[in-house]
Amino acid sequence: MLLIFGMLQILSKSMPGLNFVFGLVFAAVFPWMAMQSLRFRTHFTSYRGLRFAFSSSRGESYKAFLLWPVLAVLTLFLLLPMALQRIRRYVVGHMGYGGVRFEMSATATEYFRHFLAVMAPALVLIAVFVVAPLLQTLHDKLDTSGYIRVMVGLPAAFFLVWLAWQVYSVLLLNLSWSATRLGPHAFRSRLSVWRVLWVLARNALFIILRLRLYYPFAKIRTMRLRTDAMEMLAVGCLDEFAAAQSKTAGAFGDEGLEWNGFDIAF
Repeated sequence: MLLIFGMLQILSKSMPGLNFVFGLVFAAVFPWMAMQSLRFRTHFTSYRGLRFAFSSSRGESYKAFLLWPVLAVLTLFLLLPMALQRIRRYVVGHMGYGGVRFEMSATATEYFRHFLAVMAPALVLIAVFVVAPLLQTLHDKLDTSGYIRVMVGLPAAFFLVWLAWQVYSVLLLNLSWSATRLGPHAFRSRLSVWRVLWVLARNALFIILRLRLYYPFAKIRTMRLRTDAMEMLAVGCLDEFAAAQSKTAGAFGDEGLEWNGFDIAF
């Protein structure tokens, strides 16, 4: 599979039309690859000697990773919050520990609420302080000062969108984990938006100063920040829960042994 992708990428340099073909091929196989990756990761993750597992059909995977993203794009990202909620519900809802599935109760309405709370102010700021001045500049005359405003305004607009997306991602992480349960046990995430922005700024500075050599350390620091903000609200003794699930592990545990899995990074 990787060899085919590599050959298509090389051929696309000399035949630009192949980029479209490559995109179609990747879109067609990505949901299957994502499902196999999730199976691989969970199969080789264990707690108290009992493996996690991921059980899903191809149809459910294509619906989550292909149908909903396509609908989000076709609606100019108006359905993006719903697509993100469906993908998260798919990943969590098909994951299990022993004989118990994880459950996520966060609704699409909550995803939309956070989206509007973050993205709407960002879009208003972009419209008032970036788009309007740029349109006025282009309407009058694109002189030296106007050119400078364009060169400053466009990066500012992209930065505001990126900043809003980072805030939205933190809110979704807290929402989705706080709405996740495993049997009687619940989870909670209290990740700070300001803390995340500070770490991202610090990582960016060190990556620039060290010519990307700091990138692996930046990834570790970001992941540690997220995991430190999470906690499991256990009901009773976890050892007893794990021991009870080990007796019913057949509901999930053997499926991962029936295929030669692989892992991909999302």
